[in-house]
Amino acid sequence: MPLTINLMNSQNDMNFIATTNYFSKPKTWIIRFIQFSIAMLVLYQVDLSEMTSGTQLLYACGALLAMGFVISPVDELALDNNNMYFIKKSFVPFLNRTREYKISTIKRIGFYSIVRAPSVFSLLVPVTNVFRIEFIFNDDSSQSDDLFIHKKDLQMIVSNAKRLLNGAQ
Repeated sequence: MPLTINLMNSQNDMNFIATTNYFSKPKTWIIRFIQFSIAMLVLYQVDLSEMTSGTQLLYACGALLAMGFVISPVDELALDNNNMYFIKKSFVPFLNRTREYKISTIKRIGFYSIVRAPSVFSLLVPVTNVFRIEFIFNDDSSQSDDLFIHKKDLQMIVSNAKRLLNGAQ
């Protein structure tokens, strides 16, 4: 079962077998800046001089959406010899979360794509790298988590986790 811990300050001190590091990659922040800019351009198109109470609410919701693109957590995944970590990183500290799964309690692990059909929202929210990772534990309970992560990184981490599982049995 997952255990929530705080690795945000000590993550660089950990000896991970495999990890993603999207939070510090420029591509992540370039995409977020573009999303923020698109949302702000839409807000700019609202004629501020003719705002009614309804458009003020729309403007406030749009501004919150634009800020959400910037402060929303980035999904990270890490693996060491004993645990797998699901990390959500944001530069707003109270949005940081880490869940730890002990490798010794996992019976099977797998993942699959959960990409949905494109829609209007796909212009602002990427839907190409959404995967569900599922665990079946030794007590036959299961847990699944959805991640925005690149397939090759997920494959590498899951294959390393399976290697650790096979070595532990």
